[in-house]
Amino acid sequence: MCWISILHHDQGNADKIIDHLSYLLKQHPRKKALKTEINYFQNNRQRCRYAEVSEANFPIGSRVAEASCKTLVTQRIMRSSMCWKEQGDQAILMFRALLKNN
Repeated sequence: MCWISILHHDQGNADKIIDHLSYLLKQHPRKKALKTEINYFQNNRQRCRYAEVSEANFPIGSRVAEASCKTLVTQRIMRSSMCWKEQGDQAILMFRALLKNN
């Protein structure tokens, strides 16, 4: 079973992935990438509750939706020679979201 499937369908998914990565780290102790991934899942365990969120019928953002949001933001905020403060960013993005959603 692939990790994405484990994340989206299994309860305790982050713990399963941490256990598996820890096992791999014992086999390959010099692999820094494994340590980095273990730290990521340990630090973001609460954000990896996809199965629980899905069972409660809450939407889970897809990579397509996240990429679309990033594109919409960068198209407006990160234009050449633009400099924004957080309040200005938030205001213009809120206005843009209202326009895009009628």
